[in-house]
Amino acid sequence: MRIISVKFPEELIEMLDAYAFRSGKNRSDVIREALKTYLDNNAAKHAFSRAAVRRVRIY
Repeated sequence: MRIISVKFPEELIEMLDAYAFRSGKNRSDVIREALKTYLDNNAAKHAFSRAAVRRVRIY
């Protein structure tokens, strides 16, 4: 797995930490699951597929 860096507002981090604590997960797990769910639910809307995404390299 690759490491990326993102910035979140303090309020969102507090919500993230509370959710992670209640669910017994760490921040990375929660963010990964949330992002995957978001992308899966919006793939058709934004006309991209996992195959197309695999072809794109972002540096």
